[in-house]
Amino acid sequence: MVFTVTVLRRDGGWSRRAVLGIAGAVAAVGVLPGCSWLDREEPPPPPDPLEPLLAGTRRLAARYDAAIAAFPELTTRLQPLRETHRAHETALLQVIGRPELASPSPGNWSAPAGGATPAAAVAALREAELAGQADATEACLVAPADRAPLLGSIVAARACHAEVLTDD
Repeated sequence: MVFTVTVLRRDGGWSRRAVLGIAGAVAAVGVLPGCSWLDREEPPPPPDPLEPLLAGTRRLAARYDAAIAAFPELTTRLQPLRETHRAHETALLQVIGRPELASPSPGNWSAPAGGATPAAAVAALREAELAGQADATEACLVAPADRAPLLGSIVAARACHAEVLTDD
């Protein structure tokens, strides 16, 4: 590259070294943003207020899985309720909008069947549904208006589940 700037000027012009120095500085400024030590990672998004409800929904579904595994004779009664919790999990994941939450690590959501007999397991599931209904109600009360319909339907489903699990 040839610079046609006068090397020395009596009237205060630029020297060749000054021009090369400025050109080098400009080039360095243009290159430095590509350096990895200047790259800043985006901070992770703050936790969504519905993440605890998502975790509770997964635990409820896992309790149903455990009860069905321990007492296969309850499958017909419990499977539709468990599937409802799986549908709620999917809906919550969609509303939260964080794909990394879609795949929880295996084993995090395992739960005991809740009793030594089928009746005890059903009673334990009823108590878990009532606690889950309270959690969903609390989430619904503090959620933004656009999330209230989903949370209201989860509250209603959990109330219905508790009734279905009531001993006749």
